Amino acid sequence: MNLKSLVIYMVGALSLVACGEDDPVVTANNANNATNNSTTGTNNASNNATNNSTTGTNNGSNNETNNSTNSCVRLATDYTPGADDSWAACISDDNVYHAFEPSISSAARVAAFETIADLLWRNGVPSAVDFTNAYDAFAPGEGLLSRVSRREDEHFAPVTDGAGATLSCRDEGVPAMDIDRCVGPAQMVPLLTTAFEQGILGNEPEVNAATIEATLLWFFHISVFKESTTCATAKKDCDSAYAYYTGDLPRDLGIGLAGYLQDSAPIAHEYVWDGILGFRCWRDLDGADVATDLAMRDQALAQVDRGMLYGVSKLVLARLALMEGHTGAAKAADLAFIKILGGSLVREIEARAPGAGVELKGELRNDATTFSAVAVADYLTAAFPCP
Repeated sequence: MNLKSLVIYMVGALSLVACGEDDPVVTANNANNATNNSTTGTNNASNNATNNSTTGTNNGSNNETNNSTNSCVRLATDYTPGADDSWAACISDDNVYHAFEPSISSAARVAAFETIADLLWRNGVPSAVDFTNAYDAFAPGEGLLSRVSRREDEHFAPVTDGAGATLSCRDEGVPAMDIDRCVGPAQMVPLLTTAFEQGILGNEPEVNAATIEATLLWFFHISVFKESTTCATAKKDCDSAYAYYTGDLPRDLGIGLAGYLQDSAPIAHEYVWDGILGFRCWRDLDGADVATDLAMRDQALAQVDRGMLYGVSKLVLARLALMEGHTGAAKAADLAFIKILGGSLVREIEARAPGAGVELKGELRNDATTFSAVAVADYLTAAFPCP
């Protein structure tokens, strides 16, 4: 695909308005469960990102030894499969996700991410051809691009016309009205467009690969949250939320974001998995086509989101630690990753500690000469001591 076709395709994707989340999708290459070394590493004592939960091995047996983590306790409302908790007995108590649909198309998008990862950041500095091939994995009909182009972040209120009518981020002009709610078309697509375009031109391959990596991890995080909320009216969206996190694989074999968290924040991974089983439990107990017990849904959703936010903070801390030992292009790539994925946490940090999110946002705007890894690590560890 030439550069002109790339730009035309990605701009055109902003106007996508058709299809549900689980419409048929092109099957991606089978993904392996490779671990991403760029998201793990040994923390350097010279920075403040010294939380052991951001380090680990690739065998899934990482040990999060931060004292605050060891003191964390689950909420009484949290779901734990098969445990004597506040939840009634349900389908999820066997610790297995039971899908509503026989095939979950969202899983192919996570598999496509794995293909992109192998091309762009797991196997050395990528070439221009690698970026072209990665774009081909990203952009097929009903693939990742189609969903990034329309993704709304349900953490923010819907866009309205001023008279109370809700507007869709898929409609022309709406994304610019609220770039946080309309995060896919307003923020993610421009980031990805530029990164693929520049990578195909051979410019700053490591930085552009890191930009794509961080943006797609951000997309998976908010997609899990979004699909969990809409499962109240479309049961198959529970399947999509599960697949966007796991790639439709068992607890200890997940790919995509699940693979990242299992390596770098295993406690977060367990919280998220249990929460996903919790909203499947909710839809078992509240089984009408349109759910009515939204309080139960919100219990599970809060559990998933707490685990996800904690886990993403650990991914950023891990990259801060790696950056401490890097120079040149590798350091620039680390900074690009941190700015994007760290920026995705600003809303929650501001909600937990008014003023802190604003300060973090300002820090993330600094260039390499003024950026403080210590300051960013302080904001993250203060905001996310537990899932």
